[in-house]
Amino acid sequence: GDSEGCLMESVTEILRGVGIVNPEWYTVVSRLRGRAVHRACHLLDVGDLDWQSLKPIEEALSEPITGYVKGWARFKRETGFVPTVIERPVYHPAYLYAGTPDRLGEIPDGRRVLLDIKTGPVEDWVALQLGGYLEALTANGLAGGHKRMGVQLRPDGDFAPPRFFDDANDGPIFLNTMAEFRWRRNHGYAA
Repeated sequence: GDSEGCLMESVTEILRGVGIVNPEWYTVVSRLRGRAVHRACHLLDVGDLDWQSLKPIEEALSEPITGYVKGWARFKRETGFVPTVIERPVYHPAYLYAGTPDRLGEIPDGRRVLLDIKTGPVEDWVALQLGGYLEALTANGLAGGHKRMGVQLRPDGDFAPPRFFDDANDGPIFLNTMAEFRWRRNHGYAA
């Protein structure tokens, strides 16, 4: 998530700032849809979702929301994923950046997972996003050794096959990207 109103840059702000995430892909409507889906999935996970409450949101956005949330419910049912931490903001105490990972949790084979929920394709840059989150979580003693996974929810109530990111360099590459972002900002070089 973003760190609006915060002095620290967010993980996604850093990736956008160096041009790794192209902001042209994200319309106002897609951002609002994503936020609404994330909020509804959060309510679902804590057992407090009123499915009827999604209808006025869908009407206001002229966008489906219910299908994506059903996709999340199906993902949890079919994979056995159990969220243990939901959207907990974190910051890196040494590198001073912030982020809000979507989920930490477990799957039945005993693997601990750091998971990002997407309403669009799970792009390559999600590896660096999750790498940045894991660096911060690990530095705070909140995680370590977690598998990183992105899952795309679909408007038809399904989900795409989860995408795993296994390259141990993703965290260090994110930190390098953060250093480049700050250098560019401090020297007047826009991405």
